[in-house]
Amino acid sequence: MLQELNFLILEVHAQERALKMSVYEHKDAVSTVRHYSQSQTHPKEIAFLCENVFGLLHKANSKGVVASDLLFSLKKVGQLLWDQLLVRSVKDTLRSSSLEGLVLSLDEELIEIPWELLYDGSDFLCLKFNLSRVVRARERAIQPVTRQKSTTCKMLILANPTGDLESSYREGVYLKNLCDTQRKGICIDFKSTNIDSMYVKKYIRDYDIVHFAGHCEYVRENQRQTGWVLADGRFTAEDILAIGETPALPALVFSHACQSAMMQENQ
Repeated sequence: MLQELNFLILEVHAQERALKMSVYEHKDAVSTVRHYSQSQTHPKEIAFLCENVFGLLHKANSKGVVASDLLFSLKKVGQLLWDQLLVRSVKDTLRSSSLEGLVLSLDEELIEIPWELLYDGSDFLCLKFNLSRVVRARERAIQPVTRQKSTTCKMLILANPTGDLESSYREGVYLKNLCDTQRKGICIDFKSTNIDSMYVKKYIRDYDIVHFAGHCEYVRENQRQTGWVLADGRFTAEDILAIGETPALPALVFSHACQSAMMQENQ
């Protein structure tokens, strides 16, 4: 008999200058009463720490490697975020849990916080757990067109399209080699450098899975122009909305790029 899948769920709600949070096991999700705790936050300090994290990640990307001094600084900032954001009971549960999975259930106001890089003194959350996010948003999401299953999964790997991120190229090669061991169930196309927007527009719908490793630019004054940085410009959110009106887009897109998850600020 298959063992019942179980994992942790960390719910965090934003309330002015406070966070309401609870952590529980998935098997307990049906409980009619759920305890939550509340912590006071200092938005300016949290914003400063987040910018610090993004700056360190940018330095690591530009060097193509996480040097020991950058890793040390990242741990220090990650531990401050751990201290500032989480209440004691949540910290204790996350530290002591033997479960491998953690789902972050977040209000949209909280998605720019790098929760994955909170550091508990021994591990980053993203190294201790298999992590995923569920975002609660005010606007209703557009229902996607259902993609038909095929006997062979088609995957496109786009790595280092601008030619200046050696680590992204290595990531793409590693993933391709890893998936090559499963050739019976997956067909892989790998493309790197000189990837232009027309190529992506033409072929992205041909694939069930797309993995992107490169730059992303967030355009605050016009969020629809936010997008992946390619050899000739950006593949934008506006482009996705345009091509997504006809055949189904990929079932899974993994975007390993800074600023991919940025959202419009509340007015």
